[in-house]
Amino acid sequence: MRKSMRCCATLLLCLALTLTGALPAAAQALPTAADEWQTVDGTAYRTLLRGMQGEDVLRLKQRLQAFGFFNAVAKLTDSYNSTMEYKVKQYQNALGVKTTGIATPELQALLFTEDGGLPTPTPAPTVAQVIVDGISYRALQRNDSGPDVLRFKQRLQALGFFKPDAELTDSYNSTMEYKVKQYQNALGVKATGIATPELQALAASLDGGLPAASASTPAATVSPTTAPTASPTPLPAESVSTQPNATVSATPTPTPALSPATATDNGQPFRTLSRDMEGPDVLRFKQRLQALGFFKPDAELTDVYNSTMEQKVKQYQAALGQEATGIATVDLQALAQTVGGGLPTATPAPTAETVTIDGVAYRTLKRNMTGEDVQRLKKRLQELGYFPLNTEISDQYNSTMEYKVKQYQNDLGVKATGIALPELQATAFAAYGSLPTPIPLSLPPLPPLTEDGFLAETGGEFVYEDAVRGQWIYLSATLRVEITRYERGGINPLIWFETDIRFTQAESFQRYDAFQKFKNYFYTEYPQVIAARHNAVLAFNDDFYGIRGHRKQKMGVIIRDGALIADDPYRKNVVKYMPPLDILAFFADGSVRALYGNEYTAAELLAMGVTDTLCFGPVLLRDGQVGQQVANGSFSSNEPRCAMGMIAPRHYLLITVEGRHSGSKGTGLAWIATRMQELGVREALNLDGGNTTALVFRGQLLNKIGTLNGKLVIIRGVRSVSSVMGIGLNIVAPPAPPEEADPK
Repeated sequence: MRKSMRCCATLLLCLALTLTGALPAAAQALPTAADEWQTVDGTAYRTLLRGMQGEDVLRLKQRLQAFGFFNAVAKLTDSYNSTMEYKVKQYQNALGVKTTGIATPELQALLFTEDGGLPTPTPAPTVAQVIVDGISYRALQRNDSGPDVLRFKQRLQALGFFKPDAELTDSYNSTMEYKVKQYQNALGVKATGIATPELQALAASLDGGLPAASASTPAATVSPTTAPTASPTPLPAESVSTQPNATVSATPTPTPALSPATATDNGQPFRTLSRDMEGPDVLRFKQRLQALGFFKPDAELTDVYNSTMEQKVKQYQAALGQEATGIATVDLQALAQTVGGGLPTATPAPTAETVTIDGVAYRTLKRNMTGEDVQRLKKRLQELGYFPLNTEISDQYNSTMEYKVKQYQNDLGVKATGIALPELQATAFAAYGSLPTPIPLSLPPLPPLTEDGFLAETGGEFVYEDAVRGQWIYLSATLRVEITRYERGGINPLIWFETDIRFTQAESFQRYDAFQKFKNYFYTEYPQVIAARHNAVLAFNDDFYGIRGHRKQKMGVIIRDGALIADDPYRKNVVKYMPPLDILAFFADGSVRALYGNEYTAAELLAMGVTDTLCFGPVLLRDGQVGQQVANGSFSSNEPRCAMGMIAPRHYLLITVEGRHSGSKGTGLAWIATRMQELGVREALNLDGGNTTALVFRGQLLNKIGTLNGKLVIIRGVRSVSSVMGIGLNIVAPPAPPEEADPK
């Protein structure tokens, strides 16, 4: 009776708070408890809302991305943030249901149907086409998209307006608009940023209509000794028929002549230039000022005489000792084209105060400074993992650089000022940047070993366990396992385990499944429980393929004991989903290869002799080199991680990273890839991480994972799973692990 009265009182209190607005809106809108799981069409879901995180949040984001609610190249996280709430509202709005921003189990189940419950889109109205030289074009402008946009981009890339390695999309975005303006400037036509049918037809010609000197360079640099040629550039016709399928001629018309207020010098026509004017002569004069050092070498110049150009002209006039009007007269432009631009011989700038350390001179570096020394320091911080490996490093000490220096200072345990003093720079160029480096623990006294490091006594085993020191060792005549725990303090504390595994032909990696109590039912267990039942020496989390299959998610290529279990890869080799379903392929000789998801067909893998696969990813190392996605800076968030790599056949390394708790925040994949490189790993793959991360030695779970709710509280266990990877059998079985409650 008292319990019932307490419940009634609680309900009345909640109702009163709701009516008075005292409860948060999210709490008022909750249809079910956040941790309550509900089965819809055979799949378990929980209600998801703002502030939550987890793999189910990430999967939901990926599904919304597949339907176009996130940009196709957006990097998705497992956090249900304000952006995710907005995208869910957009999806609900498209469905015609109430927009709460809360993903109920029913909403998630609907989203994972074939069409997501969305209505069939109405075909877009047909765009008027123009036929030029037998080819149909439409006018292209900002916010357009389609294969014709991509083709035009590719043509501009071939003409040098995009970098050769730029990844092009089919979207006519602001960058594309700017590149079209550059192309139009190079042609000498008005820079509108709109690709008319005639402009596209001209671009498709052999040289794109560009002068020979400009065919490979969008903005040709003016020679300091020779004035540029002023021959007019052919223009496409200005008038375009608005009637569909109208035929027009692609014959270019001549460029309009310059205004009468011009003069010539060495055959080059000039006119007086001032603010708000535009044209190819403005661009040429800008390029000459750039060559003289008044614009940065990498500045992208336009044909507009804007306030910046006016300021640069004033600087040039002041350097000449003239009145700084900001107006480029005919005489001023002619003088600029002479050798040296009429400037006096430059006096060397005073050398900034430097300090010599170990024979190297350094100056203090801070925000807004530039120079080669800034670039060298940036590259060093990149080597130490503070910038993504494929980031283009400039010579600018900008806000990003200041932040990275603060991170480095924090990791050193010094005051984070963001200023790189000479002493800090010298420290950065020392071994490992003088950061705390993992020092392998000395081995305890060991029994007699063979030359290969295995136990000399056949049929026996040696076990050493020291949880305080952070060292675990197992030795037999066929298996050697050494586990070392490392810790790093600082603003981003980290705890990780490095497991060195060596074995003979008598051993191999095995997959151990959870106990199936009843046929046709799907069961999961804690990793340590699975490992203990199978008496495994070492066990660790795998690729989560069993649960993915149960949830009817993409599986990738799964091979077990030489038999094909699943053949469901992504269509592209490198995708930005998580997991990208890259492969660690196992061979009978004890070796592995890291492969991109669709690099080989399942039939080809079997023909190559692949006996088993782990399918998760991304690839961390391949032939000793960092994988594409990791080098691109993807998957850089700090999370619990697990990675497996091969140093040599039958010699492997595992790195297991704790995360989501105050003692260890986790790490991105670039750090793991770099660490594995240092330890000699040649092939490596990222395995499932997060709360699946598990390292089990003789039935005991060694790592700890924090909760998913952001409170950074250490829980006692990890997620229950359907299977684990493992190797070795204990000769003397260890004690059974204690019972644990399911953290879900």
